[in-house]
Amino acid sequence: DEVFNKPRDELVASFVGVETILRGIVVSRMEQLAEIEIWGKRIEAVSSCQVGDEVLAFLRPEDVTVTLPGDGRIRSSARNIFPGRIEKITHLGYLVKLHLDCGFSLRALITRVSATELGLTEGMGIMASFKATAVHVVRRG
Repeated sequence: DEVFNKPRDELVASFVGVETILRGIVVSRMEQLAEIEIWGKRIEAVSSCQVGDEVLAFLRPEDVTVTLPGDGRIRSSARNIFPGRIEKITHLGYLVKLHLDCGFSLRALITRVSATELGLTEGMGIMASFKATAVHVVRRG
């Protein structure tokens, strides 16, 4: 469980199926919630890392939720919500892997039924979200 959900480095994360590995720097922190800048975007993650720490943020594809853009604000407990575009769709039996561009690369794993009901296609605009608790953060180096 520890290796699978809290890998200690990039090599272990890749080995256990973490497909989104983001390099960033902690730019603010309140209690255990760190704000991490990645490619000019900011994500929030539960972390004990300190402001100024260079970090790796690991996110499993099954922890990413995809919704269609709408007119109103998405109301969710997810601390991270980004507009994005579907770059590639890979069919894996009853699952579908989405390669997303949200200003940084992100992978999502959803059911084929969900992809069909949402009418997802390559090039389509989407909203991607994930909870701060879903991100595992480790210091680089």
